[in-house]
Amino acid sequence: MWQYWSLRELQEEIGYDNLEFLEVVIPELDESSRDGGFLSAKQKLVSLVSSLKDHDYFRKKRNLVSSFYGVPPNIRSRFCAELGVVDAITDDELANYLLADKEAYLKFLDFFELDSRFLAQEDAPRKPCFDSFPASKDMPKVITKPFKKLKFYQSDCITRLQPILNTPSSRAILQMPTGSGKTRTAMEAIVDHLNSEGKKQVVWLANTRELCEQAIQCFLEVWDYVGTCNVRVNRIWGDYISQIEDFSGAEKSFSVVSLQGAWSILSKDENRFDYIFEQTSLTVVDEAHIAVAKTYASVVKRINHRTNCILLGLTATPGRTIESEVTELSELFFQQIVSLQDPNSTRNDTIAFLRSIGVMSKAIHYPIIYDSVQKISSGESKGLKEGKDFSESFLKKLGDDPNRVVALVKKVVNLLDQGAKIILFAPSVNNSFLVSAILTFLGYKSVHISAKVSPSSRDSLIGKFVRGEYQILCNYGVLSTGFDAPSVDVVCIARPTKSAVLYSQMIGRGLRGKSVGGTEECLILEVVDNFVGHGVQSDLYKLFDDYWCQ
Repeated sequence: MWQYWSLRELQEEIGYDNLEFLEVVIPELDESSRDGGFLSAKQKLVSLVSSLKDHDYFRKKRNLVSSFYGVPPNIRSRFCAELGVVDAITDDELANYLLADKEAYLKFLDFFELDSRFLAQEDAPRKPCFDSFPASKDMPKVITKPFKKLKFYQSDCITRLQPILNTPSSRAILQMPTGSGKTRTAMEAIVDHLNSEGKKQVVWLANTRELCEQAIQCFLEVWDYVGTCNVRVNRIWGDYISQIEDFSGAEKSFSVVSLQGAWSILSKDENRFDYIFEQTSLTVVDEAHIAVAKTYASVVKRINHRTNCILLGLTATPGRTIESEVTELSELFFQQIVSLQDPNSTRNDTIAFLRSIGVMSKAIHYPIIYDSVQKISSGESKGLKEGKDFSESFLKKLGDDPNRVVALVKKVVNLLDQGAKIILFAPSVNNSFLVSAILTFLGYKSVHISAKVSPSSRDSLIGKFVRGEYQILCNYGVLSTGFDAPSVDVVCIARPTKSAVLYSQMIGRGLRGKSVGGTEECLILEVVDNFVGHGVQSDLYKLFDDYWCQ
């Protein structure tokens, strides 16, 4: 499609800011481009334009219409004949036809040899609430996923956790390292709670829509096999909030709620909030550390104080961070911590135990050091000292540093040449697009996954990554949660963070061991930034010291 555009049109489509950046970076990575010739190499520019477009680009009518402007009349006529439409159809009418007819849209992608990622599949709308019932002769149900039995170490955690949860108004934290099945283990406790006698309403609080949907799916995978009664399942996040149906009459319910959504309801209408959650018997906070943030703490405390429900916090971050956490966290969970334990009391090393049974891979940490020094504004510095993470504006500034990108891409290319499969966490959306575009320009199978991608499209792209059709997935803030592609050789962390939770989630994408479909070893490649007045970031690296193999 873009091969029919002029050089000027291609350059304008890339954008002059991006071109200026690429003019500095690409010659450092590609000898053949050191004379600046790539700016006049049409096929190279076409590759860059394609890589810089999001997955839903051609799903927008204005883009479809404009894409036909440069197509020669004879090529357009051939395409119309392929579709079986009259040649006289206008570009506007043609775009309407392509967007309304799935088969025609597929022919469009095929005819113009566009990447299949532009399919941008839309998921069927998910219901805000539904009933999940136990299978019976009268009401059979189709179950597509096999039952995941608890592993022995997960069962041990449940055995030690249950006496606490069986005590009215009790509170506890379940701490299990990334990749050891924290969510699956917690679902066992939830299912036991819902299967017990009396009215039971469970609320699961999570921080992102990906984690929310992941909780729904994980719950159903367990409940479909061992649930003994009907349960109302509620999605309470994003647009679903305005569609909440009254479930106060449900004997059993499982409600997954985003913390942002819960705070929005509470801040706007306390009475509505109380009515929704007034019969809660068990609250689960996914990633317990966020429960002490000022607004989110209000949500958790309001539910707990109004209902005296059982409170369970989950965390994958190292146990010692809980013990040294702020007073509020300790008080909130009554200092009750159930941690995954090494059965070998002499060794007493949870990570070594998980490696020994092939659940966790051997993590090897490798720093990428580059020459730039990053200045932090007084406002940014103040926020960091107050416990906030790096701002998006500062992360974007990091992503715009050409020296940083060159150092990163050089190391990534070296690993790609060795056949490594890589997930890259970029410091900004634009940086993720640019790094993926540069890698594609250099001849590697790279794709950027944005927050706009529907779950089914994302699953399709991840499937292609697993099958080797893509060698590297680039993203910003998308693949750290709600994502499962066990066979990853390298996790590249190109964004700094002060959040132990986020850091744990990122490195966790590569920590699955061979016995659970992962790898024996995983390289954690991390860009090390030198911040003026803050030095080199190493706090989280040290915090996760137990994870690294020397």
